[in-house]
Amino acid sequence: MDANLQQKLEIMNSLHEAGHAVMALLVGAYVVEIQIHSANRAGGFGYCKRSPAPDDMSELLITFAGVGAELVHRNDICWSFLFRSSGRGDWKDAASSIERIGGDRRAVIKKAKASVICLLTENWEWVVAVADKLREHRSLTGEDVWDLNPSPLRI
Repeated sequence: MDANLQQKLEIMNSLHEAGHAVMALLVGAYVVEIQIHSANRAGGFGYCKRSPAPDDMSELLITFAGVGAELVHRNDICWSFLFRSSGRGDWKDAASSIERIGGDRRAVIKKAKASVICLLTENWEWVVAVADKLREHRSLTGEDVWDLNPSPLRI
């Protein structure tokens, strides 16, 4: 794989995991650790180890935040493409939260997507700082993520 593609995948992977971690802290979950692994042609992978969110909508926001961060970075709106590629596992994980929330499934998803984009955009400086540090160190604690928040009083 060429170095340029490798670098792009690393950026997207780190933004994806940073999105999950920042959103988790925004909605009141405790982040233990986030980590990324080397990207390959299939993409990158990582994880955000955290406590459960306080409610099902917050859980859905955290789940959607990985793909949401990729979309904000790309200035894109095509959720379905990313859920079929880098967010396959996230979409699968979201299904149970959507089910528990109940009501009109499309309305729940639309509301969650809009909230994710709004919250990530408002906290984009924080997401980028976490992603940059994550690419540098490959693993961060929840405390590391919190310490990178440029405006901790906004939460």
